[in-house]
Amino acid sequence: MTKFLYMLLLTSMGFAQNPRTDSLRVLLPATQRDTHCVNLLRALGDAQERGDSAIAGEYYRKSATLARALNHLEGLERVYARMATLHFLNSNFDKVHRYVDSSLYLLHKIGEPRKLADAYLTRANIHLKSGNYQQALNDCLSAETYARRSNDKGALAHIFQFQANVYRAQNQLGSAMEFQDKSITLFRELDDRTELGHALYSSAMLLLRMNKTQEARRVIHTAIAIADSTKNFAHMATYRQVLTEILLDEKKYGEAEVTATQALSYAEQSNSREVRGYVLEVFALLHAAQQNHAETVRYALAAYPIFESVKDPWHQRKLASILADAYEKLGKPDRALQYQKIFNQWNDHLLRQELDTETEHLQLQFRYREKDNELKLLAQEKELQEQRLARQTMVSLFTGMLALLFLGGIILLRNRSRLKHQIQELKLRNHIASDLHDEVGSSLSSIHLLSQMISKKPENSAHLMDTLIRNVKETVDRITDIVWMVKPEENESLRGKMERFAFDICNSAGIEPELEISPVRKDALSMEQRKNIYLIFKEAVNNAVKYSGTEKLRIELTQNGKQLVLCVTDYGRGFDPQSVPRGNGLYNMEKRASELNADLRITAGPGRTQLRLTLNH
Repeated sequence: MTKFLYMLLLTSMGFAQNPRTDSLRVLLPATQRDTHCVNLLRALGDAQERGDSAIAGEYYRKSATLARALNHLEGLERVYARMATLHFLNSNFDKVHRYVDSSLYLLHKIGEPRKLADAYLTRANIHLKSGNYQQALNDCLSAETYARRSNDKGALAHIFQFQANVYRAQNQLGSAMEFQDKSITLFRELDDRTELGHALYSSAMLLLRMNKTQEARRVIHTAIAIADSTKNFAHMATYRQVLTEILLDEKKYGEAEVTATQALSYAEQSNSREVRGYVLEVFALLHAAQQNHAETVRYALAAYPIFESVKDPWHQRKLASILADAYEKLGKPDRALQYQKIFNQWNDHLLRQELDTETEHLQLQFRYREKDNELKLLAQEKELQEQRLARQTMVSLFTGMLALLFLGGIILLRNRSRLKHQIQELKLRNHIASDLHDEVGSSLSSIHLLSQMISKKPENSAHLMDTLIRNVKETVDRITDIVWMVKPEENESLRGKMERFAFDICNSAGIEPELEISPVRKDALSMEQRKNIYLIFKEAVNNAVKYSGTEKLRIELTQNGKQLVLCVTDYGRGFDPQSVPRGNGLYNMEKRASELNADLRITAGPGRTQLRLTLNH
């Protein structure tokens, strides 16, 4: 699937073949400064893209400058797309995002639905790599809209496959399978047998993760039949390799060996070293399962140099583990120790790589939030400075204009009231920004400390890695909540935020949620009110899910005029509010209700507990 996404990016960006650079340079001096020159400069950048990215970038910038001067929107959009591709190849995702956004802006002006679908899918891929799954899904919906508008079923099928990949990354396998089935249906309608075979292969891999082995075997058999009909030797080998692994799990060693032998034959005909390596690896696993240790070593040693040459650390680690185990059972401790050390080295490398990726995702998301907060704070400070100057000017003028004293007094009072409100809001935003910095700073320090501990003691890294991953997730959740409280209109409404939290926590606990949440106008609540309401709601839902033992949870948010009422009702074991210890949860809810000047009541009895918050604003 990663290979498919990479090709999708290059295709959606209009990636061109590298022409001969010298012949293009010869044409440049004789070309007038027109749209043909825009295209020629872009082609020169394409020719250097895989060789010297700095030279390629310079040609692209010249092409963009000329396109802007000529107001040539189509040419400017194409060069922005090329620049996004260049930065994607160099893993500079900040700049990829910037140029994809610029390309999208121009495509909206030009009005090309098919290209818009590709561009949105490209941006979704960037969000996926950054761990922004919700943003990736939002861009998928936009891509789907434009693919349907252009009536392109092929593009729609690829979008569904990508959505399946986003859900799979979140381990939401049911949703992933739903979109994978949609892509299979479309590829069947289009009679695109190659893509249909690949989609069936992806479906089989999902079914294996869901422990549906029989269904996976049926699906992979269909994929094999399609690959055989198209004579795609790489697919013929790869799909049989998957079938071999299924047969190994079922301990059907005879069938597995026959299938693996066929896979190896097709891998040789495919001229793909990686495919051959995968099949040799599965042969090693087959013989290891049958305790044929000498044959295990033979096949594993044949596969290892292939993955070493293509720099695939995952399979190098796997084969090192197989070889260490086989040599130990053959009574060759020196060789076993050699490959155990190799396994440990690759294992440490991959753990550090995973940590670096998670940290990079966190830092990338934090940079987006931090830049946004900095811009908002600067804008607020500038506005306050301008208003202070305006107030001083008005005071001086109205002092010398006694005839307009009454009118001036009214204006001054209104301006002072507005300024006071903005100063209070600025203080609150500064406080939240400070909290964000402190919390994230301490969390990153914890992550750094844990990573050092893992690198020093890799043999005890499993528990530390769990703690590290949990810290990263909690930090991202805190940042997301704080940013939403400051500026929800740029993310989700209060209603959307509450619904998503309730569905996520209830689904994970097997609880049926009943939601009746009315939309709340953006201007109906202040930032402080919105923050306290959401945190009371979150604490109440958490308490119900953790302690009530309920199978159903009802959440209501209604607004009648200036009165807002929140009710969270569970149907569990109940409790006596007077007898339970006063923990931080109840204390925090009461404190937040007091800050809101709202009425908070908790009624409990056997089989039913209800929290009711009433706010008159």
